[in-house]
Amino acid sequence: MNDNRMKHSKINKNNFMKNCENSFVNAENESKLSQAEEEANHVCEQNLIQKIESNREKFLDVFKENKIGQVELSMSLNELIREIKKNEDNRTIENAVTIKGLPYDLAIKYSGGDLQLEVVGKNDQSFNTNRSDNQKVAGWIAQGDYAIGDNVNGFYTHKDHWGVSVAPELKGTGLSDFLYNLKSLVDNQLEFEHVAGYNYPFLTFYIKKGYVPCSIIKPPKFNEQQLKEDEIQIMLNNVIDKRKTGKVVDENDIDYGIKLTLDPSKAEQIYNKISNLEKF
Repeated sequence: MNDNRMKHSKINKNNFMKNCENSFVNAENESKLSQAEEEANHVCEQNLIQKIESNREKFLDVFKENKIGQVELSMSLNELIREIKKNEDNRTIENAVTIKGLPYDLAIKYSGGDLQLEVVGKNDQSFNTNRSDNQKVAGWIAQGDYAIGDNVNGFYTHKDHWGVSVAPELKGTGLSDFLYNLKSLVDNQLEFEHVAGYNYPFLTFYIKKGYVPCSIIKPPKFNEQQLKEDEIQIMLNNVIDKRKTGKVVDENDIDYGIKLTLDPSKAEQIYNKISNLEKF
């Protein structure tokens, strides 16, 4: 009887020791895994920060001589960004830019917390800008919702839809590039975007900046396909042709989007950590 008790006691002790050992090994493995994940995330974060800084330089480089194309700032870029970032809704910066030598105001609006910028004409100027009821608006850029399904690729949110529109008579002046550069710098969204609207100019814009367009989202199925170099070149040729001939991008293209992705899939989480970086 005593022998059996001792035997069971020994077995229980051995089981206890084995469980403890297994628990220790599991904890150690989890710790190693957690540490490895932490190190990997740190590397990803550093890579992303480096990517953002590199992209920021590309955006800033566009504003050489304080202008883009025929759009010229009336103040320094840093001053303009600071003015836009002031926490005052629905206000106007008078004579913020000149286009073809004429002055324009910059209206700052917020819709659902998202920044909208409008370039507004002066005096008797009148424009017929797509999706704007205000005939004074010569061009605008805004961000809104885009129904694309549930968190595609882990960081593809429903607020990735950027729209831009420029009055026909101001196309080719650099106004759309100006608006997009400016909003990207103000919002500090320099690493991945889903851009909707007149996508050919934006595709050109991104490729010139060294971005890699990964896929085109085609409604209503939102199928993704990898872009090949020859497909990109065809698009660029279309852009060049349209800009040379002064033709507007086909209306059928307006709902197409250009998606630029950035690995890893946790990019949005990392982006949220650094989205408030103050550079100006």
